[in-house]
Amino acid sequence: MIENSAWFSISEAAKYLGVHFTTLRRWSDDGLIEFIRTPGGKRKYHKDILDDFLNQYKHSTKMNLQIATLQEAAILRTRETMQKVKIPEQGWYNKLSIEQRSGMRGAGNRLVALMLQYSAREQNNEVFIEQAKHISKQYGEICHSLELTITECIQTFLLFRQPMLNSIHETGSLQSTNDAINQQIFERMNHFLDEVLVTMVDEYNKLIS
Repeated sequence: MIENSAWFSISEAAKYLGVHFTTLRRWSDDGLIEFIRTPGGKRKYHKDILDDFLNQYKHSTKMNLQIATLQEAAILRTRETMQKVKIPEQGWYNKLSIEQRSGMRGAGNRLVALMLQYSAREQNNEVFIEQAKHISKQYGEICHSLELTITECIQTFLLFRQPMLNSIHETGSLQSTNDAINQQIFERMNHFLDEVLVTMVDEYNKLIS
């Protein structure tokens, strides 16, 4: 008979794997990790299943596990910071439709994920910038459709930029004890966001020319 201690709740299992519980839920829904449901509908994970997952993916996805954890935490922290900035009180925000607001939130989350992926790699990381540029072009189109000036367009981006960088720093992306490596990661993050900003402005200028 299996001991109860061998079964973990979703929060316990997530802690055991070193990821956010929302990440574990997504992996479970995608069929990557088996689980059972209690009569009350709660998810339960067996320790052996978790160990098998770690052993199977510890080499190929070690970085992905870390990035996924940082991504979830960074997105949450960014949202908290943006609430303090009182985005809904910004004039441009009230011009957005419900669909546009939802789309911008999703795009913002995607940018955080792409920035983490890009910053974590020294080579073969340009694909993440290219994907980010596609999103930033959409930002430029939205700014143009709202009839914002180029100054307002840039100010809007800067409202998100610093909280995003702060959230990455506060949630532990710069974990290396090597200051030189930390500096390289931070420089890659800034380069990534510079490219996003330049692409957004370029797209805006194309639309008004």
